[in-house]
Amino acid sequence: MNWPFLTDIACRLACGLVLWSAVIEWRPIPVAFFRTQCMIALGLFVLGLLAGWSDMPMPVRGIWIGLALASYFASICWGIGLPKFGRGLCALMALVSLGMLGWGGYEALGPIEAAARMAGAAWLGATLTAMLLGHYYLTAPAMSIAPLSILIRGMFLGLGLRAVTTLAPFVLGQTSGGMNLDAFSALWLGMRVVMGYAGTFLATYLAWRTAAIRSTQSATGILYIALALLLFGELTAMLLGRSWGMTV
Repeated sequence: MNWPFLTDIACRLACGLVLWSAVIEWRPIPVAFFRTQCMIALGLFVLGLLAGWSDMPMPVRGIWIGLALASYFASICWGIGLPKFGRGLCALMALVSLGMLGWGGYEALGPIEAAARMAGAAWLGATLTAMLLGHYYLTAPAMSIAPLSILIRGMFLGLGLRAVTTLAPFVLGQTSGGMNLDAFSALWLGMRVVMGYAGTFLATYLAWRTAAIRSTQSATGILYIALALLLFGELTAMLLGRSWGMTV
């Protein structure tokens, strides 16, 4: 099943946000941060639902509506000081949305695409969450650097997993007959590799180094760049993947 672009990218971003909200330690971070995370996820789930409404069977629509409602209630739980319930709802949403991404990818192009979508969600979520968390250090400079460091390590992990799914079709000889490496496609593939992988890796490394010396303002600016490069790379991969009929 090939979801519309907006539905696909919205699900990956929302899934990543709630996934890392459930994974990172919440105690050193103001709970308002997690409330904001859930509100952003709510907006993304609604956007994905509206963009793909006409292509979704009723059961899938129900799951999307359930995810939107769960993110709303999770934001309330974080807001009224019930972090355990908020964290539990985030974990539940992460599992469901990861399952949806895996199922959609498997139906579209097989198991490698399923793994690629889930790895992409983790990578996007870690990057976006790290960038948003960086802003909190501007008003709370004494906050522990550990959560930001964990998220940046998560960015490295997501990059590695996603790179494996990009290389796998070539290594296993599963490239599609629809792969047409003309000048235009070669340009996009080059940008996908240079900006989506090399550029994002460099930005992530620089963010890690600046966070290590507690230069959080600089790290946040670098994370903005990392997110922009990552989004460009993933959108390019989605475009090429749909054109070639293979995971990129």
